[in-house]
Amino acid sequence: MRPARGRPSTHYATLLTLPSRPIMHGLCTLAHAVRHVVAACAGGDPGAVRSVKARMAAPVFPGDTVVTRMWREGVGVGGRERVVFAVGVEGREGDAITAAAVELGPPLADARL
Repeated sequence: MRPARGRPSTHYATLLTLPSRPIMHGLCTLAHAVRHVVAACAGGDPGAVRSVKARMAAPVFPGDTVVTRMWREGVGVGGRERVVFAVGVEGREGDAITAAAVELGPPLADARL
């Protein structure tokens, strides 16, 4: 995409109609949500997380209160527990993160960062 003639590239945000105030990065919002799931369903052990999937559906702004709703779906492939979750913003309709799930399993003994 090229800006209109004579406009500097700093006007891309205006052309794309982005929010006029800063937004929380989607991965930051997702990290908070996964932390909620780990605290509630994995005894606070992040080593139990095997996979995470999610769809960012709406922006979250700094200062918003996020609400994570989660449901245990049961044991799946390889004995992993699947927890489905969605993240909403208090006082707003719709979800900021949808179609999300975390797979939990026994912590890996040889896990390295």
